[in-house]
Amino acid sequence: MPDEVIGSSGVPVVRARAAHAIFCDDLRHEDSGKLLIIGMYGEEMGVPAFPLQLPVFTILVSASTPADEPFKSLEVKVYFGEEEIASRAAPPEAIAQLSAASAESAMPLMAPSPRGGYVTNRWRVNVQLAPFVVSRPGVLRVRVVTESEEIPAGGLRIRQLEVSPSHG
Repeated sequence: MPDEVIGSSGVPVVRARAAHAIFCDDLRHEDSGKLLIIGMYGEEMGVPAFPLQLPVFTILVSASTPADEPFKSLEVKVYFGEEEIASRAAPPEAIAQLSAASAESAMPLMAPSPRGGYVTNRWRVNVQLAPFVVSRPGVLRVRVVTESEEIPAGGLRIRQLEVSPSHG
């Protein structure tokens, strides 16, 4: 059974904590409320040569939890190989806001709450690395650390592109 399903009210339901990262060159917040993801990478980033140096590199991280299991602390950690290269913690007031929103919406109006509760406790943050310098191939990994666990949010393999011989 998937971790996220749609309840009878049409509201997404999550049965377990989860986290996800999107790797991109940059993000832009529009006045209309849209979030533009610029230069999104899939599972890997191919670079012509090392060292790689980008003026900016952005990771958009989201974490969700069942309404009946609110976050008490949240921190994003970014690793290259085994080395932690960045971290960003949610301030206590942001955690309090998430918990208040969970408590307020724990009683759905249109349907009984399924086991696990509604997705009402979702946190989203971007981590910007500027400049982003990588000296060798490897894997960029993102983890969300809570009061009780470390949730993998995904990774990005950084590799050197193979140069094909020119045909003359």
